[in-house]
Amino acid sequence: MTFPIFSPFQYVSSARMYRRLAHRAEDDLKIRLRDPACMDTAPDLNRRLESLIRFGTIAEIDHDRALCRVQTGKLLTDWLPWLTPRAGQTRQWHPPTKGEQVMLLSPSGDPATGAVLPGLFSDTHKAPSKQPSLHVTAYPDGARISYDHTLGVLAATGIQSALIEASGTITLDAPNTIIKGNLLVEQSLTYLGGMAGYGTATDAGGAVARIHGDIAIEGNLSATGTVMDGGGNSNHHSHHD
Repeated sequence: MTFPIFSPFQYVSSARMYRRLAHRAEDDLKIRLRDPACMDTAPDLNRRLESLIRFGTIAEIDHDRALCRVQTGKLLTDWLPWLTPRAGQTRQWHPPTKGEQVMLLSPSGDPATGAVLPGLFSDTHKAPSKQPSLHVTAYPDGARISYDHTLGVLAATGIQSALIEASGTITLDAPNTIIKGNLLVEQSLTYLGGMAGYGTATDAGGAVARIHGDIAIEGNLSATGTVMDGGGNSNHHSHHD
């Protein structure tokens, strides 16, 4: 086996070459550090890492633009969008509220380009329930909409009014439907399974039930009391001219 033999001149030349390469790399690094586009120094990198995920509270809300500002530490952010479950052809509007605790997500480490993720329970706004089987939404006016998947109960309480509009048909399919207040039907009423009931409150004329207009009965009329017509005739007596 033979080994290459280098002359002293060759060793000196190689050392000079490596020194030139090292100086060239050092000069190149200095140029890059002076470049504003390459100023990611250690302090700047630490700042960006700390700003990737921050906690804060909603300080202001612009509902017209769907933007908000977050107070996180001493920093008050610029106007930022908040995340929502759907924002395409299917959209959901559920804006955060002032004082709500949120997360500020800044993928680039710059809060000016971040997005807001609601929400986190806090001492100011506690969880509306402690039941594991309950899905509930609580509103500031006291209204609550909840579903208990253990009991199978859907409840909407504390609301002032409710509106359901449909261009076709609304179907209530249950063995029993209970209406505890007054019921107004503005169009025709049709029933197919019979009707039974009684009244306790009377109107100004002393009647429990009153119908204005003609009544057509296809079949027999059975009454346990007296039936009077406008001429004073009853089902027990009629006046003949």
